[in-house]
Amino acid sequence: FHVVFKADGAEYQTSNKSVRIDQAVVEWHERILLPCEPSSKVRVNVYASFELGPMLCHGELLRTFEISVGELLDRNELHPIKFQPKQGEVVSPCTSLSITLEQRLSDENNIAVPCPPTALTSGENTDTLTLRTDAGYHLLARYRRTQDNSDLNQSIKHFERASDLCPMDHPYRPAALFNLANVKFVSCQADGRFLDLDIPISLFQDALELRPSDHPDRAITQLHLGIVMLSRFAKRGFQTDADAAEELLNGVLDVCHANSHIHRAALLAIETSALHPAASIDAHDLGQEWPAASMLPLSPNQLAHKVEWCLRTDDPRALDEVISLHYDALGYYNAMHPCRGQLLCNLNTVLSIRFERQGNAKDLDEATALARE
Repeated sequence: FHVVFKADGAEYQTSNKSVRIDQAVVEWHERILLPCEPSSKVRVNVYASFELGPMLCHGELLRTFEISVGELLDRNELHPIKFQPKQGEVVSPCTSLSITLEQRLSDENNIAVPCPPTALTSGENTDTLTLRTDAGYHLLARYRRTQDNSDLNQSIKHFERASDLCPMDHPYRPAALFNLANVKFVSCQADGRFLDLDIPISLFQDALELRPSDHPDRAITQLHLGIVMLSRFAKRGFQTDADAAEELLNGVLDVCHANSHIHRAALLAIETSALHPAASIDAHDLGQEWPAASMLPLSPNQLAHKVEWCLRTDDPRALDEVISLHYDALGYYNAMHPCRGQLLCNLNTVLSIRFERQGNAKDLDEATALARE
């Protein structure tokens, strides 16, 4: 995550910080010099970045607001700025923001060095690269909400163009390759074109080669590459893919903190692949191919759509899969996570459905326990 402040024509950006699963708060200690006039307006944007290394764009905009310097002075750490969930948003990734503001006296110039204004690189290629990347992510996010293939196809075109703008020695080439590989993998899943998995695998491998062992984004690249290789193993059954994926994912576990999101995702991928070996995975699903292992669980909204599908159809295997996905999600989101309540309700619903259709008393007992929680 990082925060961008804009005031009097200047832009300041905090450092980009990674977050662990057990962290409820992200702290920055940079000092940002704001105008002294109380009526001066400050625009604050909170972002979730797509990479820890050199960033092609700001990332996903979580929250934005405008406030005067005077209003900030009237607040303190005990009165944070609180955000309401956006329309259609179930899980809020940013619930509040606390800003400590101090009036700086003229003789305090040397006490602390303030954060310098953001150095904005300009140029036709850089501007186009940023615009293409932003557009690609915007369309990809919209595709995940609406499942409109035209959004996915347009997203691919933007990421392909961004990749073309990054020659071999370009500092943003690894990120551009990673983005393109990611959207190509999504496309393979959406269209069921699993023979084309060689393309995202090759792109992820190229990105990994450009991110040495000390690169902050090497682990996330290994994670994605391992997941795609597991998916290819699930469809073709080549043991070399399974062995390579295992090595990649175990490498992630070795270097990442046990409470990091990346560590949790790698562990989930390994456990899921163990539960669903290649021989047991086929094209039967809920109208589209599901991956053998996902980097992260489906969102509560996506899972709710799966529950609705189960309500409309009587497909025992699909129902079992939806229940399994909910358990995966509950294993990922801890007890204090704001989306856990909806997941418990969803799982209660599908277990009740399975009890009504199959009569297994264990499902009813589990549904009752979930309702109590």
